[in-house]
Amino acid sequence: MEAHAGEREGGVWRLAFLGAAALACVELGACRSKPSSNIVVLYPDGGTRWIDPNKIIPGPIRHPTLTDQQVARITALQKTFAEVDDSSLEKWLDDFKHDANVDRELSVYEHIASAYSSYTAATQRLGPAAKREVYALLMLRSGSTEAETLARAKLQNLDETQARAALRGYTEPPHPVRVTNE
Repeated sequence: MEAHAGEREGGVWRLAFLGAAALACVELGACRSKPSSNIVVLYPDGGTRWIDPNKIIPGPIRHPTLTDQQVARITALQKTFAEVDDSSLEKWLDDFKHDANVDRELSVYEHIASAYSSYTAATQRLGPAAKREVYALLMLRSGSTEAETLARAKLQNLDETQARAALRGYTEPPHPVRVTNE
């Protein structure tokens, strides 16, 4: 994920996300609008830092319109995650309009969706809270390593073995939110 950031009064960062609501990356067990955990960001100097998502505000819309193919891909993602993310399709579409590179971010989310679908289909007895935790773990994993994800996760509905099994399905390298000097 990429972000334009500038420190504002009170330590609030303005980020133009490369991702459908980068706040989604930070949740463990809640919908995207209620972050509860820190998110990793990559700075221009190559350093990373975990920051409080409550200090992040959305940046400007970079793409007023999305292609028909992008809308179809976002629609599929929203349907995949509807049981764990109550955001409307309109919210998903609006969130992706803030992305610097919509197609790259869609690819990240499609990898998350694949891992989520594979794990939840293979693990028949997961309740809603456990499914939300799987989703949150995978979102966090998309921006950090498996080890960092497990170290930061406060598992409540899955044990470590289940969490590792869920994370095994996400094989992409981490894509942290990138802070730029734009």
